[in-house]
Amino acid sequence: MKRLALAMVPLLLLLGTSSCGVSGQGADDVSRVTVRIDGSSSSPAGDYGILAVPAELVGGSILISISGEGMETLEKQIGVQSEQDVIQADFLVPNGPDRRLWVYAYREGGTLLYTGHEHLDLDGTPVSVVVHMLPVQPDTTPPVFPGLEAATSLSPTSVSLSWSPALDDQTPEGAMVYYIYESLSSGIQDFQTPTYATTPGATPCYTATGPYRREELTDRLIAADPDLVLFPSVAPETFSYVLHELARYELPIAAYPIGAQADFLARYPHGVALPWPPEPISTWQKLRQALEPNPH
Repeated sequence: MKRLALAMVPLLLLLGTSSCGVSGQGADDVSRVTVRIDGSSSSPAGDYGILAVPAELVGGSILISISGEGMETLEKQIGVQSEQDVIQADFLVPNGPDRRLWVYAYREGGTLLYTGHEHLDLDGTPVSVVVHMLPVQPDTTPPVFPGLEAATSLSPTSVSLSWSPALDDQTPEGAMVYYIYESLSSGIQDFQTPTYATTPGATPCYTATGPYRREELTDRLIAADPDLVLFPSVAPETFSYVLHELARYELPIAAYPIGAQADFLARYPHGVALPWPPEPISTWQKLRQALEPNPH
Protein backbone atom coordinates (compact mmCIF):
# COMPACT_ATOMS: atom_id res chain seq x y z
CA MET A 1 0.00 0.00 0.00
CA LYS A 2 1.37 3.34 -1.02
CA ARG A 3 0.93 6.47 1.05
CA LEU A 4 1.53 9.75 -0.72
CA ALA A 5 2.08 13.11 0.92
CA LEU A 6 0.39 16.39 0.08
CA ALA A 7 1.87 19.30 2.01
CA MET A 8 -0.37 22.25 2.82
CA VAL A 9 -0.06 25.31 5.04
CA PRO A 10 -3.58 26.36 6.21
CA LEU A 11 -4.80 25.00 9.56
CA LEU A 12 -7.69 22.62 8.83
CA LEU A 13 -9.72 20.74 11.41
CA LEU A 14 -12.48 18.89 9.56
CA LEU A 15 -12.29 17.01 6.29
CA GLY A 16 -14.89 15.93 3.78
CA THR A 17 -14.74 14.46 0.29
CA SER A 18 -16.32 15.88 -2.85
CA SER A 19 -17.09 13.95 -6.00
CA CYS A 20 -16.16 14.67 -9.59
CA GLY A 21 -18.38 14.15 -12.61
CA VAL A 22 -18.62 10.83 -14.46
CA SER A 23 -19.26 10.71 -18.19
CA GLY A 24 -21.26 7.96 -19.90
CA GLN A 25 -20.38 5.68 -22.83
CA GLY A 26 -22.56 4.43 -25.67
CA ALA A 27 -22.86 0.75 -26.55
CA ASP A 28 -20.75 1.21 -29.70
CA ASP A 29 -17.89 2.77 -27.76
CA VAL A 30 -17.13 -0.12 -25.41
CA SER A 31 -15.81 -3.67 -25.47
CA ARG A 32 -16.91 -6.51 -23.22
CA VAL A 33 -13.85 -7.77 -21.32
CA THR A 34 -14.05 -11.03 -19.36
CA VAL A 35 -11.28 -11.42 -16.79
CA ARG A 36 -10.65 -14.92 -15.49
CA ILE A 37 -8.30 -16.31 -12.84
CA ASP A 38 -8.30 -20.09 -12.88
CA GLY A 39 -6.32 -23.18 -13.91
CA SER A 40 -7.46 -23.30 -17.51
CA SER A 41 -4.09 -22.35 -19.02
CA SER A 42 -1.91 -25.19 -20.34
CA SER A 43 1.23 -23.39 -19.15
CA PRO A 44 2.75 -24.90 -15.99
CA ALA A 45 1.97 -22.94 -12.85
CA GLY A 46 5.65 -22.84 -12.01
CA ASP A 47 6.25 -20.59 -15.01
CA TYR A 48 3.72 -17.96 -14.04
CA GLY A 49 2.92 -18.22 -10.32
CA ILE A 50 -0.65 -19.11 -9.33
CA LEU A 51 -3.48 -19.76 -11.77
CA ALA A 52 -6.05 -21.22 -9.38
CA VAL A 53 -7.03 -19.62 -6.07
CA PRO A 54 -4.73 -20.93 -3.30
CA ALA A 55 -5.83 -21.68 0.27
CA GLU A 56 -4.05 -18.65 1.70
CA LEU A 57 -6.46 -16.33 -0.15
CA VAL A 58 -9.64 -17.88 1.27
CA GLY A 59 -11.43 -15.19 3.27
CA GLY A 60 -9.55 -12.51 1.36
CA SER A 61 -10.41 -10.71 -1.84
CA ILE A 62 -9.44 -10.10 -5.46
CA LEU A 63 -9.36 -6.52 -6.78
CA ILE A 64 -9.54 -6.11 -10.57
CA SER A 65 -8.71 -2.68 -12.01
CA ILE A 66 -8.83 -1.48 -15.63
CA SER A 67 -7.54 1.97 -16.59
CA GLY A 68 -6.26 3.88 -19.60
CA GLU A 69 -6.09 7.24 -21.31
CA GLY A 70 -9.45 8.94 -21.78
CA MET A 71 -11.39 6.66 -19.42
CA GLU A 72 -12.20 6.48 -15.75
CA THR A 73 -10.73 3.58 -13.79
CA LEU A 74 -13.06 0.57 -13.55
CA GLU A 75 -12.82 -1.68 -10.51
CA LYS A 76 -14.45 -4.76 -9.02
CA GLN A 77 -13.74 -6.31 -5.62
CA ILE A 78 -14.55 -10.03 -5.32
CA GLY A 79 -14.52 -11.99 -2.08
CA VAL A 80 -12.77 -15.38 -2.09
CA GLN A 81 -15.00 -17.97 -0.44
CA SER A 82 -13.14 -21.23 -1.06
CA GLU A 83 -9.94 -22.67 -2.44
CA GLN A 84 -11.86 -24.06 -5.43
CA ASP A 85 -13.27 -20.71 -6.53
CA VAL A 86 -12.86 -19.64 -10.13
CA ILE A 87 -12.63 -15.87 -10.16
CA GLN A 88 -14.30 -14.22 -13.16
CA ALA A 89 -15.59 -10.71 -13.79
CA ASP A 90 -17.09 -8.93 -16.80
CA PHE A 91 -16.45 -5.29 -17.67
CA LEU A 92 -17.69 -2.89 -20.34
CA VAL A 93 -14.50 -0.97 -21.13
CA PRO A 94 -14.25 2.13 -23.36
CA ASN A 95 -12.47 1.28 -26.60
CA GLY A 96 -8.90 2.43 -27.09
CA PRO A 97 -5.29 1.30 -27.10
CA ASP A 98 -3.22 0.21 -24.10
CA ARG A 99 -5.95 -0.48 -21.56
CA ARG A 100 -4.08 -1.56 -18.41
CA LEU A 101 -5.56 -4.50 -16.54
CA TRP A 102 -4.27 -5.17 -13.03
CA VAL A 103 -5.35 -7.88 -10.61
CA TYR A 104 -4.47 -7.82 -6.91
CA ALA A 105 -5.00 -10.76 -4.53
CA TYR A 106 -5.26 -9.95 -0.80
CA ARG A 107 -5.14 -12.25 2.20
CA GLU A 108 -7.86 -11.80 4.82
CA GLY A 109 -6.82 -8.69 6.72
CA GLY A 110 -5.60 -6.84 3.63
CA THR A 111 -2.06 -8.12 3.01
CA LEU A 112 -1.23 -8.08 -0.72
CA LEU A 113 0.09 -11.53 -1.77
CA TYR A 114 -0.17 -11.73 -5.58
CA THR A 115 -0.48 -9.44 -8.57
CA GLY A 116 -0.96 -9.90 -12.30
CA HIS A 117 -1.43 -7.59 -15.25
CA GLU A 118 -2.16 -7.46 -18.97
CA HIS A 119 -2.32 -4.72 -21.62
CA LEU A 120 -5.30 -4.69 -24.01
CA ASP A 121 -6.08 -2.86 -27.25
CA LEU A 122 -9.87 -2.66 -27.52
CA ASP A 123 -11.89 -1.97 -30.69
CA GLY A 124 -15.36 -3.28 -29.76
CA THR A 125 -14.55 -6.98 -30.12
CA PRO A 126 -15.29 -9.03 -26.97
CA VAL A 127 -12.12 -10.08 -25.16
CA SER A 128 -11.53 -12.93 -22.72
CA VAL A 129 -8.24 -12.90 -20.84
CA VAL A 130 -6.70 -15.25 -18.27
CA VAL A 131 -4.50 -13.33 -15.84
CA HIS A 132 -1.41 -15.05 -14.47
CA MET A 133 -0.74 -14.11 -10.86
CA LEU A 134 2.76 -13.78 -9.42
CA PRO A 135 3.86 -13.54 -5.78
CA VAL A 136 4.48 -9.98 -4.65
CA GLN A 137 8.14 -9.05 -4.46
CA PRO A 138 9.53 -6.34 -2.16
CA ASP A 139 8.33 -2.97 -3.47
CA THR A 140 11.28 -0.65 -4.07
CA THR A 141 9.74 1.59 -6.76
CA PRO A 142 7.95 4.70 -5.48
CA PRO A 143 4.70 5.84 -7.10
CA VAL A 144 4.68 8.61 -9.70
CA PHE A 145 2.76 11.59 -8.34
CA PRO A 146 2.50 14.90 -10.24
CA GLY A 147 1.71 16.86 -7.07
CA LEU A 148 -1.05 19.19 -5.99
CA GLU A 149 -2.71 20.93 -8.94
CA ALA A 150 -4.94 23.44 -7.17
CA ALA A 151 -5.87 24.70 -3.72
CA THR A 152 -9.01 26.82 -3.88
CA SER A 153 -10.09 28.85 -0.86
CA LEU A 154 -13.78 28.35 -0.12
CA SER A 155 -13.90 30.41 3.06
CA PRO A 156 -11.48 31.72 5.70
CA THR A 157 -11.39 28.19 7.16
CA SER A 158 -12.05 25.94 4.15
CA VAL A 159 -9.99 24.92 1.15
CA SER A 160 -10.61 22.55 -1.75
CA LEU A 161 -7.62 20.48 -2.94
CA SER A 162 -7.35 18.74 -6.31
CA TRP A 163 -4.69 16.57 -7.93
CA SER A 164 -4.24 13.99 -10.66
CA PRO A 165 -4.19 10.36 -9.45
CA ALA A 166 -0.82 8.83 -8.68
CA LEU A 167 0.39 5.82 -10.67
CA ASP A 168 2.13 2.82 -9.16
CA ASP A 169 3.38 -0.55 -10.40
CA GLN A 170 1.73 -2.47 -7.56
CA THR A 171 -1.11 -0.39 -6.11
CA PRO A 172 -4.15 0.58 -8.23
CA GLU A 173 -5.68 4.03 -8.12
CA GLY A 174 -8.60 2.63 -6.14
CA ALA A 175 -6.33 1.54 -3.29
CA MET A 176 -4.03 4.57 -3.16
CA VAL A 177 -3.88 6.52 0.12
CA TYR A 178 -2.87 10.20 0.14
CA TYR A 179 -1.35 11.85 3.20
CA ILE A 180 -2.07 15.52 3.88
CA TYR A 181 0.10 17.62 6.18
CA GLU A 182 -0.75 20.94 7.78
CA SER A 183 1.25 23.68 9.46
CA LEU A 184 0.82 27.32 10.40
CA SER A 185 3.66 28.45 8.15
CA SER A 186 5.59 27.10 5.19
CA GLY A 187 8.43 24.66 5.76
CA ILE A 188 7.63 23.35 9.24
CA GLN A 189 5.45 20.35 8.35
CA ASP A 190 6.20 17.21 10.35
CA PHE A 191 6.54 14.61 7.60
CA GLN A 192 6.88 11.82 10.16
CA THR A 193 3.30 12.39 11.33
CA PRO A 194 0.65 13.11 8.67
CA THR A 195 -2.20 15.31 9.81
CA TYR A 196 -4.81 13.60 7.61
CA ALA A 197 -5.00 10.50 5.44
CA THR A 198 -7.59 10.01 2.74
CA THR A 199 -9.56 6.81 2.51
CA PRO A 200 -8.06 4.41 -0.06
CA GLY A 201 -9.02 5.40 -3.58
CA ALA A 202 -10.28 8.85 -2.60
CA THR A 203 -11.43 10.88 -5.59
CA PRO A 204 -8.71 13.46 -6.27
CA CYS A 205 -11.04 16.27 -5.22
CA TYR A 206 -10.78 16.90 -1.48
CA THR A 207 -12.40 19.61 0.59
CA ALA A 208 -11.12 20.56 4.02
CA THR A 209 -13.88 22.46 5.79
CA GLY A 210 -11.82 23.84 8.65
CA PRO A 211 -12.99 24.79 12.16
CA TYR A 212 -16.62 25.54 12.88
CA ARG A 213 -18.82 26.76 15.71
CA ARG A 214 -21.24 24.32 17.28
CA GLU A 215 -24.28 26.17 15.97
CA GLU A 216 -22.91 25.83 12.41
CA LEU A 217 -22.75 22.03 12.45
CA THR A 218 -26.28 21.45 11.16
CA ASP A 219 -25.79 23.75 8.16
CA ARG A 220 -22.40 22.17 7.43
CA LEU A 221 -23.89 18.67 7.38
CA ILE A 222 -26.84 19.72 5.22
CA ALA A 223 -24.45 21.28 2.71
CA ALA A 224 -22.21 18.20 2.64
CA ASP A 225 -25.13 15.71 2.52
CA PRO A 226 -22.85 12.83 3.61
CA ASP A 227 -23.69 9.15 3.31
CA LEU A 228 -21.31 8.35 6.16
CA VAL A 229 -19.12 10.21 8.63
CA LEU A 230 -15.57 8.93 9.10
CA PHE A 231 -13.88 9.58 12.45
CA PRO A 232 -10.38 8.24 11.70
CA SER A 233 -8.62 9.00 14.99
CA VAL A 234 -6.14 6.27 15.95
CA ALA A 235 -5.75 7.60 19.51
CA PRO A 236 -8.01 6.17 22.23
CA GLU A 237 -10.02 9.05 23.66
CA THR A 238 -11.55 9.33 27.12
CA PHE A 239 -14.61 11.09 25.69
CA SER A 240 -15.39 12.30 22.18
CA TYR A 241 -17.48 15.44 21.90
CA VAL A 242 -17.42 15.16 18.10
CA LEU A 243 -19.00 11.70 18.07
CA HIS A 244 -21.72 12.67 20.52
CA GLU A 245 -22.52 15.81 18.54
CA LEU A 246 -22.79 13.79 15.32
CA ALA A 247 -25.02 11.17 16.96
CA ARG A 248 -27.86 13.71 17.06
CA TYR A 249 -28.15 13.48 13.27
CA GLU A 250 -28.45 9.65 13.16
CA LEU A 251 -25.87 9.35 10.39
CA PRO A 252 -23.70 6.24 9.96
CA ILE A 253 -20.44 6.92 11.80
CA ALA A 254 -17.30 4.87 11.18
CA ALA A 255 -14.49 4.82 13.75
CA TYR A 256 -11.83 2.54 15.16
CA PRO A 257 -12.99 0.49 18.19
CA ILE A 258 -10.55 1.90 20.75
CA GLY A 259 -11.04 3.91 23.93
CA ALA A 260 -14.21 5.99 24.15
CA GLN A 261 -14.78 5.39 20.42
CA ALA A 262 -15.35 1.67 21.13
CA ASP A 263 -17.88 2.46 23.86
CA PHE A 264 -19.69 4.84 21.54
CA LEU A 265 -19.84 2.31 18.67
CA ALA A 266 -21.22 -0.38 20.99
CA ARG A 267 -24.16 1.85 21.95
CA TYR A 268 -24.79 3.74 18.71
CA PRO A 269 -27.18 1.85 16.34
CA HIS A 270 -25.59 3.34 13.21
CA GLY A 271 -21.98 2.77 14.23
CA VAL A 272 -19.45 1.12 11.89
CA ALA A 273 -16.46 -0.42 13.66
CA LEU A 274 -13.38 -0.29 11.44
CA PRO A 275 -10.78 -3.09 11.55
CA TRP A 276 -8.18 -2.65 14.26
CA PRO A 277 -5.22 -2.29 14.12
CA PRO A 278 -5.71 0.11 11.17
CA GLU A 279 -4.72 -1.14 7.72
CA PRO A 280 -5.66 0.81 4.57
CA ILE A 281 -7.08 -2.01 2.44
CA SER A 282 -9.24 -3.58 5.16
CA THR A 283 -10.46 -0.11 6.22
CA TRP A 284 -11.38 0.70 2.63
CA GLN A 285 -13.24 -2.61 2.24
CA LYS A 286 -15.22 -1.99 5.44
CA LEU A 287 -16.17 1.53 4.32
CA ARG A 288 -17.28 0.30 0.89
CA GLN A 289 -19.36 -2.39 2.57
CA ALA A 290 -20.97 0.18 4.86
CA LEU A 291 -21.89 2.38 1.87
CA GLU A 292 -23.54 -0.42 -0.10
CA PRO A 293 -27.36 -0.13 -0.33
CA ASN A 294 -29.17 -2.15 2.34
CA PRO A 295 -31.41 -4.72 0.57
CA HIS A 296 -33.77 -4.66 3.55
